[in-house]
Amino acid sequence: MKVLVLLSGGCESTALLQHGRDKGYELHAVHASFSNATVQEIDSCRSLCKHYKIPFHVSKIDNTQFNKANTKTIAFDIAYWLPIAAICSIVSEEFDQVWFGIHSKDNLPLVGKVQVIFNLLKTMSYRHSCKTTIEAPLSNLTKKEQYDIVPKELRSKIVYCWENKNNPCGKCKKCVEWKEQGLSR
Repeated sequence: MKVLVLLSGGCESTALLQHGRDKGYELHAVHASFSNATVQEIDSCRSLCKHYKIPFHVSKIDNTQFNKANTKTIAFDIAYWLPIAAICSIVSEEFDQVWFGIHSKDNLPLVGKVQVIFNLLKTMSYRHSCKTTIEAPLSNLTKKEQYDIVPKELRSKIVYCWENKNNPCGKCKKCVEWKEQGLSR
């Protein structure tokens, strides 16, 4: 099976790489690089893909207009990732599945919504025969359980903080999530 992993460089998407490798799937990864800078995420993703020896693609996004819009009704990441996933799968038709990372304490109804929106985007395309599905195969696991899937030698490559790669700030959304899940670097 050929899988496209939506790779953020965080714990959940990194666990997806290991999960796919363990299953023997052919993996590719795509990362969304926002105009307001995610350099440490790109570095992390590139390093992870090099370790797993898988193709790595970057989709550059100018999110200036998106940031100005009222986005309270749609999950921020999903607004970026879904079109990327849909476009990659619809245009190429080479992926059996597209995977995104989410853990069991996240908004799990979001998984079903993502699948519905993804399928809607597919039906709106000119390629109605696209068989690609979007999945969150580790969504039933906690962040800690997914962290445990990541090999110890790769854990230092995970993005723990959006502010400071080497010394987590403890205040950003990423740091707070790690703390709430009882995890630390």
